[in-house]
Amino acid sequence: MSFGAYIISFADKDEAKRQARFEVHNTQLDDWLANTDINIHVVAMNYEDADFRQDTRIIYHVTEPRKCSAARHEAFRLFYESDYDWGVIMDNDAMLYNAPQHNSSYRIIEEMRDHLSDYKELGIFFPINPAKSPFTDLLADHEHQTRHVFRRNMDLKGSLMFVKNFAKQGLTCPYPDPEFDWCEDGKLALDTVRLGHTVMVCENLVLKEMGLSSSSFATAEIDRKPFIKAANQAIVEKFNDPLLTMKPNNSHLLDSKKWVKNRWNGPTDLSRSKRPEANDLFSW
Repeated sequence: MSFGAYIISFADKDEAKRQARFEVHNTQLDDWLANTDINIHVVAMNYEDADFRQDTRIIYHVTEPRKCSAARHEAFRLFYESDYDWGVIMDNDAMLYNAPQHNSSYRIIEEMRDHLSDYKELGIFFPINPAKSPFTDLLADHEHQTRHVFRRNMDLKGSLMFVKNFAKQGLTCPYPDPEFDWCEDGKLALDTVRLGHTVMVCENLVLKEMGLSSSSFATAEIDRKPFIKAANQAIVEKFNDPLLTMKPNNSHLLDSKKWVKNRWNGPTDLSRSKRPEANDLFSW
């Protein structure tokens, strides 16, 4: 088995929020079922009998409610215990944009699966976040039309990520840290690099989220900076490395550039043909 999906899904006790969340989640399930042939595992929290869908490709793992990082940790654990080579681990509102202009989209699974050895340098990769990066011209150029393009990028967005089954290859496995409810994605990216694996953005994919204010993992409109600062300070303390510091001027942000450059193990850019036979002729 090459790919499997793992979704963390919490059902709110409030009926209106619950209904809104399942409307989004069922759209997500429909999208992944229609556009891929992979099995979808759902880490189901606070579910009732009527919440479970009857589909042979959906496998539910019922567990007690927990916060986002701890729920992702459970999804990683289940994935590493599986026989899948790659897992798509995501929140219950995450999809991929899938119009013709969105390049590989879900097809990346089909495009990769017959030559997974060409992607052995990858550890974790994730889609372009359209809220932060323009993509229209990028995805339309010749290179991105014919090749999968990956770039080193520590700005991991954990709502949808492709993760190699490190356990299956006898490698040390990174996990989301349940102690971090803020900056948990950054902590995971750093832990992954610390273990000798790569974290990259795939420039052939664009993230689509249908998040709602009623999302069980959503954060209210508050001043985020004090929480981000405290979390990043905790990361600095845990790593205890002079190359990993806070940015100057009492910033709430982490300065990891020197640390990443020093600890990075692998290519900073990776390009692989969507046609496996072409990789024998040209790769970088």
